[in-house]
Amino acid sequence: MELMSGNEAIAQGAWEAGCTIGVAYPGTPSTETLEAFAKKEGVYAEWCVNEKVAVEVGIGASAAGARVLATMKHVGVNVAADPLFTASYTGVGGGMLRDIMVRRTPLVLRREIYAVAAIPGALIYYYLQEFLPKTFCMLLCAALIVAIRLLSLRFRWNLPNSINEK
Repeated sequence: MELMSGNEAIAQGAWEAGCTIGVAYPGTPSTETLEAFAKKEGVYAEWCVNEKVAVEVGIGASAAGARVLATMKHVGVNVAADPLFTASYTGVGGGMLRDIMVRRTPLVLRREIYAVAAIPGALIYYYLQEFLPKTFCMLLCAALIVAIRLLSLRFRWNLPNSINEK
């Protein structure tokens, strides 16, 4: 058994969980955690210019199917808030690009209507913006997307199953 610091334990746990990419902005505890992670076999570690960029790199790598460790100080979460919140409410799963590259229907488009509801909203916005004020169109289409999502939950609407995917 090896005695290690909490930061080293975080790096070890991330590595054992399958993380292959680590991103951070320097500063305690990020410095110690990423330095320990970078010493692991088969990983890529990157210092970023700020916490926001670190989270954006992590989201991009995750969308491509990688497991990612993104670390920062607690106040750094404020800097990273925009991409962090956007990633949490988009409904796009981390393996979408991977699924497309291997010719599979992306997971978020297989059963739930959640992500698909944005498609009619975007199309209607595209056409209505020529005739109505853009702010009104945006609010109207956002309400339409929310309504479709709520109705799909209420009435248990699902997307049809593909023949070759179960």
